[in-house]
This record gives sequence, structure tokens and C-alpha cells, in this order.
Amino acid sequence: MMCYVIAITSVNQCLAEGPVTVRRASGETDVLASPEKLVRPAWVHQGGVGYVFLDGADLVGVGASVQTGSWNRISSARKADPVSADVFSLWVDHGRKPKGTVYAYAVVPASDGAATETFAASPSVRVVANTPQVQAVEDAGAGVFEVAFYAAGRVAGGGFGEVGVDAPCLLLLSKTNGRARATLCNPENGAGDVRVTLGTRTACVQLPSGSLAGSSVSQMF
Repeated sequence: MMCYVIAITSVNQCLAEGPVTVRRASGETDVLASPEKLVRPAWVHQGGVGYVFLDGADLVGVGASVQTGSWNRISSARKADPVSADVFSLWVDHGRKPKGTVYAYAVVPASDGAATETFAASPSVRVVANTPQVQAVEDAGAGVFEVAFYAAGRVAGGGFGEVGVDAPCLLLLSKTNGRARATLCNPENGAGDVRVTLGTRTACVQLPSGSLAGSSVSQMF
């Protein structure tokens, strides 16, 4: 017998608060009575939080159901008595043995269904890049550009022109009084210098070491 592994990405799992509302690909808005798998939904809302699918969510599992478990399974200091609660789950199903697939979603906090629908109709963010080498998102209205560089590379950054680094890092670009501010860090707590290029401008940013390793530093351009 041949077995296949189905790959999923959990978007959220938490205690359920109120109804689970979805906007289907057909344009219909429904309140789910039980968990379902939806094909290309526009958005999901539950517990004051909206989830808007921007790219690649061809099959999405969503719903709330009673689940039973023991906290002792994750912490020996907790009681072993079983606990049951209504749990909300949302995940992206990538199918069997996915290869070269992508997905992107936005979380809209402190929102209702109407606010989630408004955001979905005209998202304030756009996915600029989504590859194994670089992931980038721009919020042009806020003047913010966020990039995860998994290797040295370059990416076109909207209002910031072409952006490049010579080492892996997380990079946040924003504008202050007409100037660009680059804030970056190494989430693996690595120290050293990172050369950042914005268009024709270049700066060498020294990342902290020791007890401050992994913290962020800023550089004005």
C-alpha cells in the first residue's frame, strides 16, 4: 500500500468565540454550522479577527468543534484530567506531496465581518515576492516595506526602489520626514555586518553580538 503525506499550514487554532463566518469563492457569505473544507474562500471571520486569503489558498479547512485533551501531554506540571472545549481551527491544505506551491494571507484584528469584507475587497497590502529566497510585503499607504531575506539578494520595493542585502536578515523599511529608515535583525542571533542597498544608496549596518544578538538596529538613508 502506498502512503502519501498531506501537507497543511495551520493559520490559527484557539478557543472558539462566536460564529464562524466565511465568504465563499461564489461570493456567498455563510455562517458555518460544522467544519468544512472550502475551495478558494475570500475570507474567514471568527472571534473578532478576520483572515483574508491573498494567494495560493486553493483548499482551506475551517470550523469550530468540541475537542478533548489533557494539558499534561504538553506539561508534566499540569493535571492529567481531560478537558473539553469548543475549538476554532483554520488551516491551508496544500494537498499530497506539494512542490513549488505558495500561499499568502492577511490577518485583520479587531474587526467584524463587514470590516473583513472591506479589507478583502481592497487590501492595503500586496505580496511583492514569495519565493524560497525572499518574501516581501508592501503597505504603500503606510509607507512600509517588509522583507525576509533567506539569502543575499535583491527585490523591487515599490516606493523604495530596488532593495538588496549581502547576507540573510529581516528588513523593515519605513519613511520618516522624507527619509528612508532601514531596521534589520538576524533572527538566528547572528552578528556581523549587513550591506543594505536602496536604489543607488548603500550603507553597512553592524548587527549586535553577545547578549544583544538578534535584536534590531536602524540606519537612516
